[in-house]
Amino acid sequence: MIRTRVKLLSAAVLVLVGAIAVSQTIHTTRSAASAQPAMNMHGMTMMKGMPMMGASRTKALVARAAMMGDMNMAGTSYLYVWLGDAARRAPDRLAAIDFQRNSPNYGKVVGWALVPGPGGVDNEPHHCMIAMSMKMIVCGGLLSTLRHQPGLFFFDISDPAHPRYLFSRQPTLSGFTDDPRPLPDGGFLITDLGSANGGPGRVVELNARMQITHEWPNHPPPGFNPHGISISWNHNLMLTSDLFDPVSSLNKTPGPVAYRGTIRVWNFDQRRIIRTITIPGAPGMMDVKFIPGDPQVRAYTAGVRNGLLYLLNPIAGTERPVFNLNTLDPDAAPQVMVVSPDGRRLFIPMDSRRGGEIVMLDITDPAHPRLLDKLELGPGSGPHDSLLTRDHRLVLTDYFLNEDGFGKIHVDGDHRVRVFLVGNDSLRPDPRFNLDFNDVVPGLHLRPHGTDAL
Repeated sequence: MIRTRVKLLSAAVLVLVGAIAVSQTIHTTRSAASAQPAMNMHGMTMMKGMPMMGASRTKALVARAAMMGDMNMAGTSYLYVWLGDAARRAPDRLAAIDFQRNSPNYGKVVGWALVPGPGGVDNEPHHCMIAMSMKMIVCGGLLSTLRHQPGLFFFDISDPAHPRYLFSRQPTLSGFTDDPRPLPDGGFLITDLGSANGGPGRVVELNARMQITHEWPNHPPPGFNPHGISISWNHNLMLTSDLFDPVSSLNKTPGPVAYRGTIRVWNFDQRRIIRTITIPGAPGMMDVKFIPGDPQVRAYTAGVRNGLLYLLNPIAGTERPVFNLNTLDPDAAPQVMVVSPDGRRLFIPMDSRRGGEIVMLDITDPAHPRLLDKLELGPGSGPHDSLLTRDHRLVLTDYFLNEDGFGKIHVDGDHRVRVFLVGNDSLRPDPRFNLDFNDVVPGLHLRPHGTDAL
């Protein structure tokens, strides 16, 4: 699997170096690849009037797009899940799961990598992402900062079935590590939600050697608490979504949780915020996603506290609600979304009064999303993270954040990992995949959060 991807990358570079010089719009299909196995990227069309990237970076990105081709979503061989002990006593760990549908071990854990030492416990495992090399995965500890221990964890997955812990790092200015995005040069951009002293968060940059090179921006605006991140490579744009001030969620801080309602629009090459889009009422913006192939370079975000789906125009700096998820279930709380690579389908896990659901929307007309399917997952299910694979499987993890006795946020789940088979206009549970982390390790109730796949 890894060798195949390297060969494809080499071929793509040779073919596309000459093609870059042609000032035509470049389309592999309406879908185009992203800088990570599990996300989507716009087609390579350059819009008139939009800032363009330097030639060397553009070449790398176009080569990556060609390499990915039909691999512009998560892989199908091994699924990785980043987990913590609900009792906060056992080491945090990365699980490798056989994800090959024709395997007799499909859906079973085949390898573990535990974080060693005192710093390996109670980090509140959050999101994770595979590097461009396909040989390393980086995972974040949302609450590592509270224990004064590093919050970035690195694992070797060059032997995919047997992950191996490598090392950890901690940024200087920020903490509460959230969501990574791989970069074409082998590094990462990672959202840090805040800082230990209640100050703003940052977007942390790592180079290919996984060294922290910068924490962006140099001077964060008020209320900068980034959770979601999305990049439109060919348009030189990045979006981050502000969720809440993490220190305000702790019992030691008086008052309610300070939710945010801002989307930051960045000049990607300059790592500079160029405008802020404000959502009325500060409903907490969990996630933000560009729509692949959209000629207006629009994106979606959703309010955790008001259940509204918003269509964003980052270039114009505008927002408007386009779908009320409360019409499907009262008190809908949308979580981490995923968009199909052709830009036609949007999948939203959410909590509500009835329990958890997964919603599938037709976004062929982005201004008028249309419900295609909705599956009830049951009371207490708590779906949060979502992942879409090349062979049309949708992966959900059932756990967001339970601050137990020290905080104000208590959004637990049933600790299951679910897989759904995606049709053109429907979802159905994969009958062969049934993974409940309450009983995988005897005596431990593990909370699954971040996922990625080879």
